[in-house]
Amino acid sequence: MGDNFIHLNVTQDVGNGVTIMFMCAIAIIAMVLLDLSTGIRAARATKEKIRSNILRRTVTKILDYYHFLLAGVVVDVTGLAFEFYTLPYCAILVAFAVAGIEIVSMYENFRKAKSAAADIPAMIDKIVRVKNSNDARELFEEIRKYGDKRQ
Repeated sequence: MGDNFIHLNVTQDVGNGVTIMFMCAIAIIAMVLLDLSTGIRAARATKEKIRSNILRRTVTKILDYYHFLLAGVVVDVTGLAFEFYTLPYCAILVAFAVAGIEIVSMYENFRKAKSAAADIPAMIDKIVRVKNSNDARELFEEIRKYGDKRQ
């Protein structure tokens, strides 16, 4: 067995990896708090009772997400044994998964509150589907009409 059998990637800038993991942890808290905010807004819009245990549930949700984040960090640390493993891929993947879950929840809250923000996913879909300048003009006209209708 040669010297390259196990390669600890000490040349990797571990500081950058730790920074990215920290940013993932902060992003998880931010997404959960955004969901909490839209949930409270939706409850107020529909005149639902806002229960006092909501903060406890929010903290529990963050801790549950952190369990997955820490599992991802363990995989990322193990990945340092491989030359190709240069970023904390699992931590990033967990953060994206949490963002996806919380964005769906926020969308549901916006729909419940009958907020204009509930139209954002459909508009993003239309923007992505623009293929030429004619499509862009049609979309621009639709956006203009939408703006006129909302005023």
